[in-house]
Amino acid sequence: MAIFLLAIPKTPGLDAEARMKAAKTVLSESFDAYSELVGNHYESEPEIKHPGGGASASILVWKRTSEQNSVQTKKDWWAFTAGQDVAEEILQKVARRGKALEYVEPVWGSYLSVFGERYVDCVTVWNTIPALETAHFAETDEFTFVSNRPLLVAMALAGGDVSKIELSDSYLNQYLLFGFNIDDTSPFQGVSTLNADTALQIRNGRKSIIPVPNGLKSSLPKFHSEVEGALALQNALTDAATRAFKDFKGDGVQLRMSGGKDSRLLLGMMRDLGLPVYGLTFGRPTDEETRVAQLLCREANVPLEITAPKSSPESTVAEKVDRTIVMSDGLPASEPHTSLYEGSSPRKPGDAITLGQWPLMKGGQAKKFSYSDETLYAALKRQSAWIVGEELESWYDEFLDSWTEDTPVNAGIEYLYLFARNFRSGRWLQAHINLYDRDAYIAYPIADSEVAAVSDALSMTEKVSQRTLFSALGGIWPEALEIPLSNKGSWKFEITGANPALGYDTYDARHAEIPEYVPGEDMFVDPALDTYRAKEYTETLGRELARELIDSPHAEILKAKVKPEFWSAIADFREGTLQIPENSSRREMLKYIWRLYVANRWLAKDWMGK
Repeated sequence: MAIFLLAIPKTPGLDAEARMKAAKTVLSESFDAYSELVGNHYESEPEIKHPGGGASASILVWKRTSEQNSVQTKKDWWAFTAGQDVAEEILQKVARRGKALEYVEPVWGSYLSVFGERYVDCVTVWNTIPALETAHFAETDEFTFVSNRPLLVAMALAGGDVSKIELSDSYLNQYLLFGFNIDDTSPFQGVSTLNADTALQIRNGRKSIIPVPNGLKSSLPKFHSEVEGALALQNALTDAATRAFKDFKGDGVQLRMSGGKDSRLLLGMMRDLGLPVYGLTFGRPTDEETRVAQLLCREANVPLEITAPKSSPESTVAEKVDRTIVMSDGLPASEPHTSLYEGSSPRKPGDAITLGQWPLMKGGQAKKFSYSDETLYAALKRQSAWIVGEELESWYDEFLDSWTEDTPVNAGIEYLYLFARNFRSGRWLQAHINLYDRDAYIAYPIADSEVAAVSDALSMTEKVSQRTLFSALGGIWPEALEIPLSNKGSWKFEITGANPALGYDTYDARHAEIPEYVPGEDMFVDPALDTYRAKEYTETLGRELARELIDSPHAEILKAKVKPEFWSAIADFREGTLQIPENSSRREMLKYIWRLYVANRWLAKDWMGK
């Protein structure tokens, strides 16, 4: 994905030439400092363009040599997109109607859009839902800066001086709560993140937050049949897969396979695209997930690799975590234990990677059909970590009160869908996407605006029951419905048994015993698996993390943000046995120790070279 930094001047007294010169200087200095920190992973030189004639906007674009993602201009308008390259379509299909921008025709996909109007000195920035590419922005006395990478904006804000970059305590609080941020904060003080369904508009140098351009709505009517809903979802998924790989020029497509619903859906979507797809599963041949992945890949005539995640080359845990943080643009990993490993690890740099990401058509965080006020509140509270102290708990309570008050819904269950739509589906992925983008082509068809729009149009019953998803999968790849789900998984509408109205004829097949692994030329088993031992959730490593936390110069900061009993458990674990509270488990305790440890490494700023 192309990386960009937009500079919009706030100095109307300067002429166009002086503005362009000032913008070019600050863009170059910011990028030089950023590139030195993260490494020249794109192996190409950035380009600086002045599509606003220098008077309204200048933009630096850093991309792979194989990427297009160019700034498009036509008459008084210009556009640029990060993520999928649809700038030309944006120019053709986005127009101003009075004071508002709108899509004359939908431009589906997954992208961040920058749309410039030279005749009114206006630039508008927005991103699709769920956002794989998110806008981050900041202001100085001279410029408003916008980028799809928060660290690059922080560099611009600091004038290219890394020592002046300050971390955000608000972001740290939300990372401990969720593993990501849910409001407009970013990892860096002074840098904001654009929220879902909003756009950033800079008109005549003045910034404002406005609604996202209207028009990315599904044509599926409110009152529709189940067949119509499934067909709309099926078509959206099929089109999304085509869009995701439209500009792909690599040699291979790595599809992360499990035995679940999302990976088989993706495999079905990609079978007919004529791409060099191969499945990849982390595990061992005898694992249940691996055996189901084998059944799916054999049915699709796709080879499967069975291996283990590749460890990053650094020698210590601290060094591995620091590397992951800087390569994720200062965003600590939402799943902290993944900091031990390299990114996407494609066969060749530039190959594609694709996997699922909290699909909205399954209802988001809603797991059942009805919630009382009490159980709804409990479900929303469960989105945060129980380890945090009273101050952070109170912050989330206030956030929920404000968010639910400002977000009208027909039924309370919709809040659980919207939590996934507006926060988790995109924000949970940000660090992950930034890391994987270093060496792979990101192709996540499920994270497509048309798929999200259809999900919005489906009723909560259609989503939570998974009936619509089941039928859409049947239209895309009917054979997948006969293959069991791993780990005793089931479709929600079949929890009580076979449903005479849906999937009855294939019920026995998908609930049959999972066969043993059968070696073959289409299955590659990594020989290193014989000696590989996963260590991220071992007590030995957990104790090492606990020691570093207790001895850290930031220990008092972190201690003040978590429950006293959790910190005491870490202190006791440092020398003895991990004590498990009644409301937790051994794995969950280690998970949260990991989160605290990664937060500690982030606070240390060693990843900045400081």
